Amino acid sequence: MTTGRTSAAPRPTAGALRLVEASTTRPRSVDISGYARQMTAHCPYLAPSLQQGLTTWTVYRADGDTDAVQAELFHAGAQAAEWLRPLLNRPHGLLRCENIVLLGDVSGTRHRDLLAWPHWVLKNLYGPVGVMFGKFYAGEEEVTAAGHRIPAAPASFLPVRAAVRRRDPASSPRPRPGRRARRGRRRRPRRVRAHPHRMDGDPHMGQTPAPPGEAVALLTGHTGEPAAIQVLSDRRGSRAWKLQGPKGAVALKANHPDSDNARDKAAEMAQEDDHLRRLTAAGAISPDYRVSAGTWDGGRWLAVNWIDGAPLWRALALARGPEGDRASVRPWLAGIARTFTEHLALMHAAGWAHADIQPTNTLVTHDGHAAVIDYALACGPADGRRVPYRGALTHTTAPELATQILDTPADTHIQAQPAADIWSLGASLFWCWTGQRPVAYDDDLDRLDKLAVIARGTTTALRDVRPWPFPEFEDAITACLAPDPADRPTAKELTAAW
Repeated sequence: MTTGRTSAAPRPTAGALRLVEASTTRPRSVDISGYARQMTAHCPYLAPSLQQGLTTWTVYRADGDTDAVQAELFHAGAQAAEWLRPLLNRPHGLLRCENIVLLGDVSGTRHRDLLAWPHWVLKNLYGPVGVMFGKFYAGEEEVTAAGHRIPAAPASFLPVRAAVRRRDPASSPRPRPGRRARRGRRRRPRRVRAHPHRMDGDPHMGQTPAPPGEAVALLTGHTGEPAAIQVLSDRRGSRAWKLQGPKGAVALKANHPDSDNARDKAAEMAQEDDHLRRLTAAGAISPDYRVSAGTWDGGRWLAVNWIDGAPLWRALALARGPEGDRASVRPWLAGIARTFTEHLALMHAAGWAHADIQPTNTLVTHDGHAAVIDYALACGPADGRRVPYRGALTHTTAPELATQILDTPADTHIQAQPAADIWSLGASLFWCWTGQRPVAYDDDLDRLDKLAVIARGTTTALRDVRPWPFPEFEDAITACLAPDPADRPTAKELTAAW
């Protein structure tokens, strides 16, 4: 039978993939039933999933060139993952499995090669949030990690299912490398503080610490009940949660009441709420972004609508390697940069600077659009600040801000300008595309020494570290990193440059 869900199944693609059958438990275009029964011997979750009608198949036929088919396979996989994610915490969520089946041939390219990079990107994007991607090739016998032979699949397909921690070690966060980084090694952006949009929180974490009860009681009116609560982070005086209900999801953060800087963090959240209200009134951010805010016994809390996306560093994983040098990746990468810049253009037109542009404050949605988050440090007109601005992430601090931080007392407020956002934008894209920060210095230096190096205005030549040539993209990033703020393009000018 064919399921009735319309929003769940991947969209029927009119281009490189032709939809043969929408999501169904019994596909007619390929005989999968015997294979599925044989596979129950290798997967303990498959038999109950089949019995309850929770294993479904969406069948496509290739009808385009290699790059186009791969791009559409990625899109179909992302759609399946986004449908699956909110179901994971519901009854039988761990038994759900959506399979993306590929029929037909692409001249000169094996199915193994067609599935390779979409599978690699999807597993890196969604593994950290509890969704696993597999891959099987038509007519090819597989061998499990334990050495057991499993039957050859009747068709090539990507299975999309919940990660089960005891059986899926790949779903566990990878150990971090040692603190000391060697020169020339590609460095991953560090997480500098908790914020509510982190997509790499552990979906299997326990429900402690609990969010403020006052906030949950109010927010369930927005998300609907029951609401699943997921802890995202608990560090440096802030805690963050995701609240997912049948009507939607929100990101909630609150100050840690017992931390040494509880008062400062509470003030920072009150400041961010003020910024969100003012930016919304100015038309610089969507009126749907802010949900609510308030006080609780331990301080303050703030909630915004959840944005489904991957942090910029993880989203650009494909582009950092030589396999990113393909026709389908260039417009995708340029689209991320363009939508990133469009957000800044709205803020700058209203007289504001975000003042904390960095990879972890930039999310990339499944349709390739950038979303900018975390407005606590934003600097705007007539800003009666509760917390003075003294810069944000060191690695993406503009040279002029680095100079001001070094030249003024630690309690002096520095008013960030839009041009500093442009430098940070260029630095974030440089870093996430090449794997290296634009300004080279030893990680063992303290913050002020690093800022002194940045203040000189010298950056690494992009052509020396780029993973592959992309002249228009390189020119725009290089222009963003001009040491003199007056020489940088505006956000409005950049939207036409990408």
